Amino acid sequence: MGLTQQLFEYINYVDSLSDPLTKGWFLVDNIYFIGFIGNLYLLMVFAGPTIMKDQKPFALKNLILFYNFTMSATNAYICYELYHRASLLNFTWFCTPLPAENDPNGVLLARATWLYFLTKFIELLDSVFFILRKKNNQLSGLHVYHHASMLGYSMMVVKYFPIGISYTPLLLNSGVHVLMYLYYGLSALGPAIQPYLWWKKYLTMIQMIQFICGMTIQLVSQVSGCSMMPPVLLALNFVFLSVFLILFGQFYMQSYKKTQKSNQKVVKQKSN
Repeated sequence: MGLTQQLFEYINYVDSLSDPLTKGWFLVDNIYFIGFIGNLYLLMVFAGPTIMKDQKPFALKNLILFYNFTMSATNAYICYELYHRASLLNFTWFCTPLPAENDPNGVLLARATWLYFLTKFIELLDSVFFILRKKNNQLSGLHVYHHASMLGYSMMVVKYFPIGISYTPLLLNSGVHVLMYLYYGLSALGPAIQPYLWWKKYLTMIQMIQFICGMTIQLVSQVSGCSMMPPVLLALNFVFLSVFLILFGQFYMQSYKKTQKSNQKVVKQKSN
């Protein structure tokens, strides 16, 4: 048996483990399409700035305002649906027993998870706008890794755990995205609003806290035996969230600690 055939057989085996509830839902089963979009995104990120090099940056203020406030509202809806349906299912932060097969709230919770998955495709527009506006400094390694990896991660969640313990990290992440896109929308209004956006620093801190909370919740749930996840997938999830925590931690140190030291140096020089 050739290596390629073994790979395809393994992919089919993993696919057979998916939750039947979301099987056949739009884009959930097409792992090859997800891979294609992911690679197309990476190609766009690396080739886009070169294509735009001799072009004038696009003025997209109104479009960006609409996009950011719409994404903030969409994530608020997802956050509400996840919390509301989980409450009706008597879920807790650390215990999410599977509901009865015919429970409509289980289906609606899965649909909220599926909508969360679909937003990860829309969020690729973040990079498109950076490229069209020639804001290439915003296309950091953290930014690109975040958008590329979330396609696969969110597909795994909706495909294998649409109504299990995964709801808690998704709830936290959706809440963070409400604030994040609200910040982006407000910052696009112009210089007049900048004095009121002092909380950007704390937004990054909240993003790091969500990863720690997500890992803690899933670990406690696993140890208690209330919300079980296959050990391999639990380990992969920990690695995934740990990488995010490290990258956001580096971003925080580079963006804010360096600025704080510079400001202290300026104050010291003025006092002398």
